[in-house]
Amino acid sequence: MSQREIVDPSKHTSEPPLLERDRELALFEEALDRLADGVGSLLLVEGPAGIGKTRLLAEATELARNRKFLVRAARGGELEREMPFGVARQLLESVIERASEEERASLLSGSARLALLALSDNDREDATPTDALAPLHGLHWLVANLADARPLLLAIDDLHWADAQTLRFIDYLARRLADLPAAPASRASWRRSGRFASKPISSTPQRSPLPPSAN
Repeated sequence: MSQREIVDPSKHTSEPPLLERDRELALFEEALDRLADGVGSLLLVEGPAGIGKTRLLAEATELARNRKFLVRAARGGELEREMPFGVARQLLESVIERASEEERASLLSGSARLALLALSDNDREDATPTDALAPLHGLHWLVANLADARPLLLAIDDLHWADAQTLRFIDYLARRLADLPAAPASRASWRRSGRFASKPISSTPQRSPLPPSAN
């Protein structure tokens, strides 16, 4: 795993107020409301360089933290695109490594143990894959187990630099958000370099590009 510092996008407290983003922030608020009710969503933000995508993502993660949601943040990097599951490991690897033995057993229960194929260089004999989708399936259930405690937000910046395996995982997860246990927890995955989707992933998404702002 890269030693490059991962900047948490929610900790930009010295920034001035975000201007002319009421519509976009309202979409995030709606998604967080659904998340609190046990309905996962996928929100995508798209726009040219310098338009404020990272700042908007920071505001969204702050909204989630204010609601006491669990937030896991990651960032894609051009020099790390060849690292399999590199961005997924930023999101989830430290959760496993820092967990107690009891917490680890709970997080990796059931099919979630297959996540070790993507996240760990050790203990892989306990997670022998049956097919190429095994690590994706494992990561999906690891996210589900994580969200059992409280609503979960996965915030990924610079998604266009993410490795191919992480992109497959996000696609796999997005297609199953509505099938994750709705109570007592919920979950959502947000990523940059796409478009806003204002409905749950199980519905036909409504999208609009990110327009320029005065900020």
